[in-house]
Amino acid sequence: MTGTVLWVLKIIGILLLAVLAFLLAAVLLLLFSAVCYQAKGSYQEKILKGTGKISWLFHIVTFHIVWEEEKKAALRIFGIPVWRMTKQTETQPVSEELSKESPKEPFRTPEQDTEDYPEPEGETLEEEEGILSVQEVRPPAVSFADRLVRAVKKAWRKIRRTAANIKRRFLAAMACREKAVSWIENEENRQSVTLILRQTGKIIRHILPGKCHGTITFGFGDDPYLTGKVLTGIAPFYPLYGEHIHVYPDFEHQVFEAEGCIKGRIRIGVVIGYGLRLLFDKNIRKNIRAFRAVG
Repeated sequence: MTGTVLWVLKIIGILLLAVLAFLLAAVLLLLFSAVCYQAKGSYQEKILKGTGKISWLFHIVTFHIVWEEEKKAALRIFGIPVWRMTKQTETQPVSEELSKESPKEPFRTPEQDTEDYPEPEGETLEEEEGILSVQEVRPPAVSFADRLVRAVKKAWRKIRRTAANIKRRFLAAMACREKAVSWIENEENRQSVTLILRQTGKIIRHILPGKCHGTITFGFGDDPYLTGKVLTGIAPFYPLYGEHIHVYPDFEHQVFEAEGCIKGRIRIGVVIGYGLRLLFDKNIRKNIRAFRAVG
């Protein structure tokens, strides 16, 4: 009997370990499976075209978008479309009820309108007793000196309110400045700021596309001097874009054309890991608690 119970417990323990291993594998797969994205587009002859694709879990989940004459988008799971969107510029037919013209009433003159509503018999409103005539009441005349005094008092009150608001805002800004300076002068806060900037830079570098290529052709036609000025203005930034984007000036025609493509991947687990590194910092957690307490 005891052996049977131990055997059953052993089987249950193995099943629980299998379930936990499966859940752990699923969580790791979701966190570290790359979200791949790619896009390409062009702008030529004043026409914008582009396509994009996002895939996840080894292309199990895919999202496509096409931007051309027709704007299309689709979400697929295991190749099966679960959501689609198509936007077309087509005129919708007018419904029969709206297309029907409402019957027009015949034109009637003012004399015909008054015939339908005859005047009441008896005395008119002017002849009825008890009607009080409204007399025109004019306000007393105000001298120029009184108007000038009122305008000066109103302007003085406005100036005092404006000065009080400026003083209050200045004092609030100075108090914030003192708090910011004292916060920055703290050595722990400096280290926390450095950590935040470093981790933010890692997240941005991880999200940015790994592959990027494009070409730009531009020209201002009759003004080649302006084309040269623009080319001179962007020249200092060549180390930033020269490896991925090629710029071609056209000194004879007025033109602007561009095309390019990007490709990259994002791992959710990596981004979460960079964020957790910030939460592990004691000083950052202390500042978060202080901020929540003030809020």
